[in-house]
Amino acid sequence: MSVTEIATLRLVPPHTWSSPATRSFFAAAASQQAARSGCPLHYFQDTADAAIVYILTGWESVAAHEAWIASEANQKLLERGTGLIEVVGLQHARFAVELEGIDVVILERWEESGGGVEQERGAIVDVSGVVEEAPGHCYRLRGFAETQERGGEAGKLGEGTTFLRRMSVHDDDGVAA
Repeated sequence: MSVTEIATLRLVPPHTWSSPATRSFFAAAASQQAARSGCPLHYFQDTADAAIVYILTGWESVAAHEAWIASEANQKLLERGTGLIEVVGLQHARFAVELEGIDVVILERWEESGGGVEQERGAIVDVSGVVEEAPGHCYRLRGFAETQERGGEAGKLGEGTTFLRRMSVHDDDGVAA
């Protein structure tokens, strides 16, 4: 069963998303990981804390992702990221999601109660699934194309909910900055 990787990273000061070293690192990571997984890798930044970056991408399975993590190529990337990023968390949700054209994501985590979730008006993507590493917990990911459509909601989100906006590792010309 395919899964979605939800990795939470923290940028180590003085690095920010716009730092050349940061953008170069994340461009290399996206290219190499996507080549391994066959899925595009997407970066989203927590609107409440600019130092927090989420990686959202698909994998064939948790085992396939674990094989990538242990690989020499990934270990070299992690060495390159020393002093630039810290891994805060890594989980896999049992859903597949396509995030092309998505600018804003609302990511919710909760304990499973047996009830379903209703499709939200305006959402292009609305999926939910159990967390592989924490049975009984679920993630819901809602994606929107327009940042202005959801922008005012960031301050109204409840506990376990994070408001994210898409980040690009490329400048306006498509070149890694």
